Amino acid sequence: MKKTILILLTTAALLGSCSKSGGPSPNNNTNNNSNNNGSGTTVSNPVIDKTYNSPEGGAEVAAIQADGKVVFGGTLNAKDGIYRLNTDGSLDNSFNIDVDKTWLINNFSAMAILSDGKILAAGDFTVKGVKKYLIRLTATGALDNTFTSPNFNNMGQSLPYINRITVLGTDRLLIAGIFNTVITNGTAYDDLIEITANGLLYTDFRLNMTGSSGVSAVQVLNDGKMYVAGGLIAGSGSITRHSLTRINADGSIDPTFEMKQSIDGRLPGTGGSINAIVVQPDNKVVVGGDFISITDPGVRDGFHNYSRVARFNADGSLDQSFKTSATTGNLWTMGILADGRILAGGYEDLNRSGPSYLSLYQSDGTHDDKFDLGYLGSTVVRIFQQGDKYILAGDINLYPVVRVTVK
Repeated sequence: MKKTILILLTTAALLGSCSKSGGPSPNNNTNNNSNNNGSGTTVSNPVIDKTYNSPEGGAEVAAIQADGKVVFGGTLNAKDGIYRLNTDGSLDNSFNIDVDKTWLINNFSAMAILSDGKILAAGDFTVKGVKKYLIRLTATGALDNTFTSPNFNNMGQSLPYINRITVLGTDRLLIAGIFNTVITNGTAYDDLIEITANGLLYTDFRLNMTGSSGVSAVQVLNDGKMYVAGGLIAGSGSITRHSLTRINADGSIDPTFEMKQSIDGRLPGTGGSINAIVVQPDNKVVVGGDFISITDPGVRDGFHNYSRVARFNADGSLDQSFKTSATTGNLWTMGILADGRILAGGYEDLNRSGPSYLSLYQSDGTHDDKFDLGYLGSTVVRIFQQGDKYILAGDINLYPVVRVTVK
């Protein structure tokens, strides 16, 4: 099964070669030597942890438990399903979705682990003949029939699509995507909602954007505010936002953050997408996605060559001290290392001669052109930190999950 990607993402072919003994083969991975990345900083390429041995497969979505086990939706040994891996990468046989065969998997789009160990999965499912876009599994993998999903309706001609699930607390979840949810009083809740762990809608939170056409990324802050990215083309009253905005804990627009630039897509006249947001300790906002430049229409020579990654100040202005260079592909996930460097994963542009699905940027945005995990044609959909190592989920040389060290 291939992941269904809407206009928010770019599809990529899943290629690669593999060796079955001890995880991904190092046949094209010469990543054990230090190098200079061009900015004067000596770094080491990522090194595969060969003690982490997952079966062959591919992950479309993934989440990590508090105990370090990874749950993913995708394929394992050519079989579609949801699986759990132990901390050494081996299959956890105590987790089994086949105890209940009354539901079918069509595709996955998001996943999260709840505070009680249950798993919330988004995608396209058929449960006892009824289409569902959000389901819950028990901690052992059984379909949890006590969960009542909100009623996700079409947005125009588009089917509902959930691409982010964020756990806010023990009984509060944030669901983002392209959808319309209508409650009994007729009020529409579009693209970003908060629900209980049992699926009930919180009516005290509502995205106050009258022209939203989808939410592609969310980053929640410690004070309850959150950054939201997507097709945000209108606002409330005299406040208008697009592409990236900051909202208050109730969903209203935070007027103190205003991004004035446009995100440019690969084709002339098209908009790009922001698929990942991370906030640095200094409150600057790093975004990654599928875009080739950023343009300020109100400024002469307002074109800025930012490809895939850019940084904004806490007030929404573009941080032009961030020096990212042109790279290709589509970023889907990012993480900030302890030293301020940025690790980014996604789908690579297969027209490029080398891998671009996993990239490393210095804290000033300089792209490390020699950072290379190898394995052309791979994808990374999630990055998780585990101590001094990083868990990569996706399709890395035909493995769904690998563990690497980045020095």
